[in-house]
Amino acid sequence: MPSRIFSVLFVLTILILMSFTSKLSEFHELEVLEQNFTEENDDCPGFEGNSTVDRVGCLDTDGDGVSDPDDDWTINDGADPFPTEVTQWRDTDGDGWGDNTHIDAKMIDFWPNNAIKYRANILIGCDPPSFTIEPGEDVSFVCKISNPMPDISVRVELKWIPENEITSDWNSKIIELNPEGESGDMEIVAIYVSAESLGLSGGELQAWVGEHETPSGLISLPVLVTVSGEDTPNELNEELAKSVGFSELHNSIEEITVSFTESTGIPLPVELFYASIIMLILSAIRRNIMSKKQI
Repeated sequence: MPSRIFSVLFVLTILILMSFTSKLSEFHELEVLEQNFTEENDDCPGFEGNSTVDRVGCLDTDGDGVSDPDDDWTINDGADPFPTEVTQWRDTDGDGWGDNTHIDAKMIDFWPNNAIKYRANILIGCDPPSFTIEPGEDVSFVCKISNPMPDISVRVELKWIPENEITSDWNSKIIELNPEGESGDMEIVAIYVSAESLGLSGGELQAWVGEHETPSGLISLPVLVTVSGEDTPNELNEELAKSVGFSELHNSIEEITVSFTESTGIPLPVELFYASIIMLILSAIRRNIMSKKQI
């Protein structure tokens, strides 16, 4: 009887060991398959990376899913042209500004398919365009700031840059404008100014967007401070009356330079266009002076 019990226990032990060995074998096989699957889907098997979009498992410094460029994978292959900026990962026209135009993004290219244009267009118009005041008198420019760009919302920092001791109620403020045609695509702001010193003064209202190095819109607002009853040169009054918003003019000039470059292939910077205009004006003034001397 004891030998029979021993035999039964022996057989059960063998069966248990065989079952355990089988389970270990299956577990090892699954582990090998998982490792092989991971290696096959890892584009950078020798590196602990977290990219998921263009490549899997490669270095992604900013964590936006698109891998950093390296010797084997460049921006042209799909790598991130902005490896340290999480809000940008594509630059279609290659101008160094990103395609993502979300209002909270940085380094925004508002014209992602145009390599020579990236700044936002912001239009500024003020009423009246100029003032003639007495010392200490308070007046206000009422300005309309509008977004002419469809499908793109924009955050704008307005900066008032005063000249010649002009005082105002604010120097900077942030506004947000919806795309053109939608409610909220424009905003009205008032600039209350005053001055004590006689003479021509005023300031400039600038619209800044993102990290761009020049304003996306601006307008010069002259203020002539004079004493009531004092004779004011007619020419100065005429110049003040002719004062107009510079914002639309600047945007038109930018469009001209872009069209010229696209049609001829010859780059025409906006600064060169302005320089040419200034040279023409100076040349006209010089001819006018010379003709008066001859008379």
